[in-house]
Formats: sequence, C-alpha cells, structure tokens
Amino acid sequence: MMNEQMQEMEEVSKELLKLLAAGGAGNLLKRSLDKQEKMFDKLLDTQLTAAQLVKDLLATEEKVAQKLLAGEEEMQTSLQKVLAMEEALQRASEEDTSLRADSSALRRELEELRAELGRLQDDMEDNTGMVNSAIPSWPSHCSAHQHRQQPALQVLRQ
Repeated sequence: MMNEQMQEMEEVSKELLKLLAAGGAGNLLKRSLDKQEKMFDKLLDTQLTAAQLVKDLLATEEKVAQKLLAGEEEMQTSLQKVLAMEEALQRASEEDTSLRADSSALRRELEELRAELGRLQDDMEDNTGMVNSAIPSWPSHCSAHQHRQQPALQVLRQ
C-alpha cells in the first residue's frame, strides 16, 4: 500500500516537473519537490516508528503469553494438589468412619463381656453359697482342713 502511494507521488512529481519545465516555474517546482521530500521523510519516520511499535507490541504480547502460561501451569499444579488433598481427606474420612464403627462394635462387645462376667460372678457366688451350705459342720479337730479350703473358696468368689 505504501509502495503504491510512493509510486503515485513519483508520477505526480514527474508530471509537475514536466509542467514546470514547460511553463518556466522553477521556483514552484523546487518548493513542491522540497515539500514532497519532507513528506517522504515524515512517511519513512512514521513507518519506522510504526515498525518499532509493532515490534515492541509483539515482545510485550510474548511476555504476557509466557506469564499466562506460567500462571496456568501453577494453577494446574495447585489444582492437582487440591485434588490430592481432597482424595486424602476422603480416605481419612472413610477410615475415620470405619474406625468409629469398629470402636462402637468393640464397646458393645466389651459391655457384653462385662455383663457376661457379672453373670458369671453372680453364678459363682450362688454356687459358692450352695457349696458352703452343703458342707457339714466339721468337728473341731478338722479345723485345719477348713482353713485350707477357705482360700480356695475366696479365689472362687473373686
């Protein structure tokens, strides 16, 4: 596009030169050529500035894209950590639930064992009472024998 404009300006310049040469207006031609040269200089400066701006813009876009990619990678890493933590939390929650259930079952079993132990102790005391009532009174010469049996009965009561 710029080349087309420059070609048009060259053609205009050539036509102006022809007209001036034919009409003898050298000063007018010179001023026109000076203006055209200044316009070309401004056009070249503008093109250089635009090219530099485009180059700077591309460099900035690249930096922003790199930062965006780094941020996205960091976000993915963080997301993976969060997912791993959620899985660990879920496993811990399931394990907690299982342990609580096991603990409750063990408590019930302990209570049942305590109740059974209480029943056994009651039965043993009943049996001990029956044994004591079934033992006839021993003569006094058998008191040593009685003393040997009492510790055994005490062990049974415990």
